[in-house]
Amino acid sequence: MISSIIKKILLLQCRNFGDALIGTGLLNSLGKSFSEYKIDVFTRPQFREIFYYNPFVNNIYYADFPVGTQKKFTLSTGMDFMKELIRLRKSKYSMCINNTGDFRENIIGWLIKPEENIAPLWEETHPFTNLVRVGGLSYLDKSVKISKSIINIYEINEYIAVSLGCNVLEKPGIYIKDSIPRDERRIGIHPTASMKCKLWPWENWKFLILGLRELKFQVLIFASPHERKFLEEIFKDLLDNKNVLIQSGTLQEFFLNLSSLKLLIGLDSFSIHAAYAMNIPSIMLNGGNDYRIWKTPGTYVLSGGDRCDFYPCYNKPVCRGKDFEYVCIRSIDVEDVLKRVRSEK
Repeated sequence: MISSIIKKILLLQCRNFGDALIGTGLLNSLGKSFSEYKIDVFTRPQFREIFYYNPFVNNIYYADFPVGTQKKFTLSTGMDFMKELIRLRKSKYSMCINNTGDFRENIIGWLIKPEENIAPLWEETHPFTNLVRVGGLSYLDKSVKISKSIINIYEINEYIAVSLGCNVLEKPGIYIKDSIPRDERRIGIHPTASMKCKLWPWENWKFLILGLRELKFQVLIFASPHERKFLEEIFKDLLDNKNVLIQSGTLQEFFLNLSSLKLLIGLDSFSIHAAYAMNIPSIMLNGGNDYRIWKTPGTYVLSGGDRCDFYPCYNKPVCRGKDFEYVCIRSIDVEDVLKRVRSEK
């Protein structure tokens, strides 16, 4: 329970884009429930835009971390990371919170030396333990015990918020400076992911775009700046800069364009969580992950996991090189996606 003596809270967001977006729910709940307290965020440099205009954020600190799917932890970034730790330690936080319970985040919190270092404590057989390296409990001052009966990450974050004394629960939210009117004829697709086992075949995406055009939708293909050239080559026969076009740019530009959609179709990646944070309906094409953990409220999930004896593998596939390689994601039919699109009001 947060008491009246707490003045400063630090929220760790050290992992991937999706994790940072999900964590805004806990951030917003803390900010709404304890508006008199200052809340800072310690995150990766590329995630800063997620928090830029959030009214509950006091300061954003950033560094590269030795966790997450894409680690860029060199001697140089390691030195910068240690400098930020020293800087944060001087801030004398009353509380440091991470919402993963990984031993690395537990240690990071301990190194910052808050009055209380807090993290989830997962029940031994909880599915989330397949995704983090549990441990480092001796570095915590307080833990929030998570039963295996609470599987979904959104429900878990709400449970953590309640355990900390929040009397107002807020969903994840992204705040942007500008706005674009929502267009009921515009659908976004986000066909890329950080892991090969999450990818839907490119031919499927092409057939999906053709199907969406037959339904008279404009299709916006989302890409990061470094992916743009690759996707321009993949979809070169479909792009026309009017009805099928690629959007790439800053994260704020992505959020702005996302806000204009009727629907987003994406993989098990951050864009689905961004859509939920911006109240945009979505369809998630799921591979080897346990979608019960990552499914956003209201999202429609398509998965071929029942066709693989090893599902869920938690993105650690044992099917590589076999005739059923990535069958969980590859077996999702284009027509099933289009059928769902047609059913959207």
